[in-house]
Amino acid sequence: MPVKYIYTLFVVLSLSFLLQSQTEMADYWIKQADLVRETDFVSASRYCDSVFKFARKTGNKVYLARAYNTFGNLQLAKGNYKTAIENFDTAQIILPVNNNIYLASIINNKGICQERLGNYSLSLKLHLQSLKLREELGLPKEILIGQQNIGVVYFYIGDIPQSIKYTNMALETALKIKDSLTACQLYDNLGATYFNAFKDSLALVNYTIALDLAKKMKYEKGIENVSNNLSAFYLETGKPELAKKYLKTAMEYLNENPMNKISLLHNMGKGF
Repeated sequence: MPVKYIYTLFVVLSLSFLLQSQTEMADYWIKQADLVRETDFVSASRYCDSVFKFARKTGNKVYLARAYNTFGNLQLAKGNYKTAIENFDTAQIILPVNNNIYLASIINNKGICQERLGNYSLSLKLHLQSLKLREELGLPKEILIGQQNIGVVYFYIGDIPQSIKYTNMALETALKIKDSLTACQLYDNLGATYFNAFKDSLALVNYTIALDLAKKMKYEKGIENVSNNLSAFYLETGKPELAKKYLKTAMEYLNENPMNKISLLHNMGKGF
């Protein structure tokens, strides 16, 4: 009888370790899908399919919801915002209660889609809801994402004071947790916000800090974005030679993002 008990216990423990290793693999697939979704959609889709298969095989609703959320992010990266929202909605319905860390992510992603579709009021509502969940969880990195996104939405709404408020809140969080990459993005955002508020000197200060950070980190996308913004800045402020210089730099670092290409082509057509 004792031998049978030990054998049964061993089998239970083996199954437990197997399940743990499978969930670790699912976490890995989700992470990889997020990492390559903008550069290798095919591989990202394969990673996502693996999560779907695992979730359906095990009946794990949390991972099934996360799979729909991940696939929604792939569609978001492709610009298929309505399809992305459909997947985020499905993820939210499937997700069991008391999983607020994933719920906050799903709602945040829906907010990004609504912002891209120009539905700024709904986007703001979703981002504020997501931020509240993240603040309750006390996760600085997640709070930072929420603050940053709210700052962006307020920028598009045209509420400059609120945009600056939330962007500065995000910047304070980024510097506190030593997230230099996000800090670079936030300085760039502040530059654009101040520029639109006709505060050119403050815009230039923030653009300069952003570009210095991007170069220090060898953050190519950051160099491209800030250089493009500086080109627009100098074009509008009557310094075409400097505008041309920064546009040339932006072109050197141009990635495959269609919105970046459109922005650069717009600047080229506008001034050169």
